[in-house]
Amino acid sequence: MGTRGGRLQALRCEFSGHAAAGLAVCEGATADLRECRLLGCAGPGLRVGGVGSMAVLRGCEVAGNAANGVAVGASGCATLDGCFVTGNGAAGAAPHGSATGSSSVGGADVGAGAGAGAAASPSPSAGVGPGHGLQAEGAGARASAQRSAFCCNAGAGVAAGEHGMVQLTGCRMEDNNNNNNQLGRAVAGGAAGPSPPGVQVEVAAHGRVLMSGGCTWRCPGEEATGSAAGLRVVALGSLEMLE
Repeated sequence: MGTRGGRLQALRCEFSGHAAAGLAVCEGATADLRECRLLGCAGPGLRVGGVGSMAVLRGCEVAGNAANGVAVGASGCATLDGCFVTGNGAAGAAPHGSATGSSSVGGADVGAGAGAGAAASPSPSAGVGPGHGLQAEGAGARASAQRSAFCCNAGAGVAAGEHGMVQLTGCRMEDNNNNNNQLGRAVAGGAAGPSPPGVQVEVAAHGRVLMSGGCTWRCPGEEATGSAAGLRVVALGSLEMLE
């Protein structure tokens, strides 16, 4: 799948164990994934970036990838509906084997020219601490999620990096960023600093997160939801909550 503006439609397929991104959607390509699994890759499970590039995931699982579960870069767009994003962001995540009865596709690169593998562009969080469940970072990067769960990822469940925007409706963020307070993270101005443990939603400078439809978040070790410690917004970032 190496043509510009390519289109991928996948049903009950598995993208697993690749040395870079499980699936890269770039150069104006589109991907429509239904009930697929993106598992155990050394990069992000899904990477989307470039003008006109778009990925839609419905009922998918994104788990155990070493970088971000879903990484949306500049001018990219991703939509998640009814997805489960868990256990991503810990470097050295073990590759998963293919599930019985599913198709296995290793490191598909939709829209890139010949030879432009998923390793060509690192994840936005590469080298900057643990990866997130979902991150949109860069000018024009947009992500939306409905009725999806982001749990037990090494970084935040959901993050809007610089100039990125994430819209959440009826989503659940739980038990992310557990015991990562000793890991350096990039903060506004480029200085390295500790990320408080338990952050479920993180917003960087010039980033924006919009939450509505009864979104909930819970920090590791807490029974109650909605703790202020679960939200981290740096200067010039924006977090809006609508009901």
